[in-house]
Amino acid sequence: MWNEELELLNNPTIIPQPIKDCELVFYTNGRVCQLRHKNLIDKRLRNESSAWILYKKNGRKKAWFFGLYLYCPKKNFKKRNIKLQKA
Repeated sequence: MWNEELELLNNPTIIPQPIKDCELVFYTNGRVCQLRHKNLIDKRLRNESSAWILYKKNGRKKAWFFGLYLYCPKKNFKKRNIKLQKA
């Protein structure tokens, strides 16, 4: 599996996709969160991670979604403490 991911990351056709139309979703009592798509138009993106790339393999366009989860270890952490800013 690692060789496949390494081959993908070295692929010269990679096009990183911008993070947009996403929502912050909390799991495990607010200790773990994920940015995921909330795209209502394109069902292929819905509920997938908002960190993704497009690439070509064997002449076909494909997408790869990173399973990116963020962990909040503080006991007194509150959801309202998270502020998202667009770069």
